Amino acid sequence: MLNMQTLDNKEAQDQLSVTTDTIVEQNLIPEAKEIANLINNILQKNVALKQDNIDIYNKLNSYIAKVQFVFIHDLNEGDLIELFEKYLHLVLDLEYDLISKIKHRFVIINDLQARDELKSKLREAILKNKAKVTKNKIKIGSIDHDPTISNWLKDYYSKLGVEQINALALNQYLVNDENTKKLNEAEKNRLKKIFNLFEHLKSSSTELKGLEENFVAILPDGRISIIDGGVPLKIDANVEQLLDDVKNHLDQSNIGINDDVLNSQIMQDSQDDKIIEEKNAHLKNLSEALSNYSPTSLEYKAIKEEINRLRKQSS
Repeated sequence: MLNMQTLDNKEAQDQLSVTTDTIVEQNLIPEAKEIANLINNILQKNVALKQDNIDIYNKLNSYIAKVQFVFIHDLNEGDLIELFEKYLHLVLDLEYDLISKIKHRFVIINDLQARDELKSKLREAILKNKAKVTKNKIKIGSIDHDPTISNWLKDYYSKLGVEQINALALNQYLVNDENTKKLNEAEKNRLKKIFNLFEHLKSSSTELKGLEENFVAILPDGRISIIDGGVPLKIDANVEQLLDDVKNHLDQSNIGINDDVLNSQIMQDSQDDKIIEEKNAHLKNLSEALSNYSPTSLEYKAIKEEINRLRKQSS
């Protein structure tokens, strides 16, 4: 059980660091909230810790902040801004999709203009972040600066401009710039995550490219796809074939009924029953296929959308 005594040694702190890393990488939301509450309780019971041992106090707060990235969708605006201003560096070396997470936070805001306002506040927070993310000083103009998130962004924008920056320009900066040439791969990966996040926060939610929601659409060539950020994403070929088979079969079930059939109520009822039966069979097949995919996958969303469409038609 976590308490001040168990955490007052390096081994326990190292173990807690590993545990919180695992929670973030595996996206364990209940565990993240539980450990954040446990550490918060310890801090509340040891109010003098900030004065008596500032190092342990800061470490405990960093563990709380790290796991908060798992449930940023539940954080209030003030806590979210503080997280980006002070603790963004904690997750840069982890297998953690920060952009997907922040999208979930924006989705709960119905007002698209309010989303853009929060994006602006988060950009400002990142620009204030003083955490060092690389080893050596960087040169901005003719002056050497600490390699903080804030200073790296200043260098990045002084050379590439403040407008939306594409992936090619970003990669060229990471490869060819005098400051980035000195970096190892881990350092470059940290910077790439920071820059990609910042670019995402520059996209307006009022435009298709910056809209956080994705949706299923039928493309001009008839293919079913997920539209994400204005870009059609390819789904698993097996899922695409399954959806096409369902669509084609149901289309065929609803055509070829001659006038005699339409004028016969009994035959019409029989035909309707057959269509409903076929829809139910397809619903069953789609539901079975659904279990093969993660709820966060594109394939899951495409199948789920088709299930919802069939259910609406049957109601």
